[in-house]
Amino acid sequence: MSHSYRLIILFCLLCTPKVYAFGFFLDALYWRASETVEWVLVNDLGVPNQNITYHSINFDYDPGVRIGIETNNNWYNKLYYTGYYTKAYGSTSGNLISTFLGGKLATSGFYKSAQVNFRINLNTLDWDLGKNFYLAETVMLRPIVGLRGGWINQHVVTNFQGPISVTESVKNDFSGLGPKIGIASEIAFYKAKQKKISLIADFSTSYLWGNWDISDVLTDNLAQTFTINVGSRNFGAFTTQALVGVAIEYKRLAVKLGYEIFDWFDQYQVLDDGTGAHQNDLVLQGVTLGVAYRF
Repeated sequence: MSHSYRLIILFCLLCTPKVYAFGFFLDALYWRASETVEWVLVNDLGVPNQNITYHSINFDYDPGVRIGIETNNNWYNKLYYTGYYTKAYGSTSGNLISTFLGGKLATSGFYKSAQVNFRINLNTLDWDLGKNFYLAETVMLRPIVGLRGGWINQHVVTNFQGPISVTESVKNDFSGLGPKIGIASEIAFYKAKQKKISLIADFSTSYLWGNWDISDVLTDNLAQTFTINVGSRNFGAFTTQALVGVAIEYKRLAVKLGYEIFDWFDQYQVLDDGTGAHQNDLVLQGVTLGVAYRF
């Protein structure tokens, strides 16, 4: 029997509703992204001392979604998709220098005004497999092993106006796949017939073998194009994820509310003129509200 057929049979056995309680869940995410990216510096040209200020890109909170299916008895099996999209805008004026290589090379002088548009689109697909261990009637621990695949597209577009006007598009796209491990915990502080209220705390980490597709292209109003060639990068991407909150179960319905943080280490890999090579973390954090129904 081929390995592919064995995997299909194993997955079907894990998901058989006759053996396990089967359910659907939907999590509403309200997260904020943070990633240290300076896009412009402002020089006040003061005499005798000059002050230089770097401007970074700041995101607001935006909604996302996590949706999937799960089976949960003594064994826990979960397959789910997470999607999150956010964007940020900024503008400034003064004596400006672009921190990106194309904008720096396009002119030796100062720009007078500038705008930036930064978009992040994150998508992950996870499969978790775990087993429940009860240390007491009200205390449960669930070690988890699994797989994570994901892709994150990051695009920065800047516009500078001055002696010449330029538009620069910087792309930092990632995709990867790898193993994950974690642990989920639950402490029930109220239990009654078909009712339970618990404190929950989940933690997981993953290591994805990944590829970065990076590009930097600038065009100006003189019909010139500057292309910064950056080779594709292939190496591991480390992530950590944690959630702390409260879960309420009533009959077949379960609701959870918690604070979640998701850290993608060394995710931003662009080379620029401001600080050179980057290896900046992408951190997503905020409120997660989940609803699950089990059959």
